[in-house]
Amino acid sequence: MTRGDPSLLFAAVGNRLNNALKFAPCGSVVTVRSFARADMIGIEVIDSGPGIPPEERDAVLKRFYRTEASRHTPGSGLGPALAAAVARQHGMELTIGDACMPGGNLAANPGCRIAIARREMARGNGQGGFIVPT
Repeated sequence: MTRGDPSLLFAAVGNRLNNALKFAPCGSVVTVRSFARADMIGIEVIDSGPGIPPEERDAVLKRFYRTEASRHTPGSGLGPALAAAVARQHGMELTIGDACMPGGNLAANPGCRIAIARREMARGNGQGGFIVPT
């Protein structure tokens, strides 16, 4: 289990969801899901939009960085850096990858998968979760 500040975690995931909706073209699919594997728990936002080029994935986690494709879209470039900071504060990591959506053309439209996750020690049934303060 991971203890965390629900407001900060909600803001981090909300920011990632907001960016997926802002940058994915009309008609795209956006999915938010939690996951629990034997060694990892987390939440991910997946979209079928243009994705983030591999060579820019580290850079978008720096404050004020904007990809070339997003320079004319409103925003400051702070969201990804703040979401990554919240993840680190909770002992988690924010990772960026291609979505690999079924039936999609990876070369033309790779989509984007952003996960906020934490490695967990194996538990008896492999279940993970979050505990928020009461």
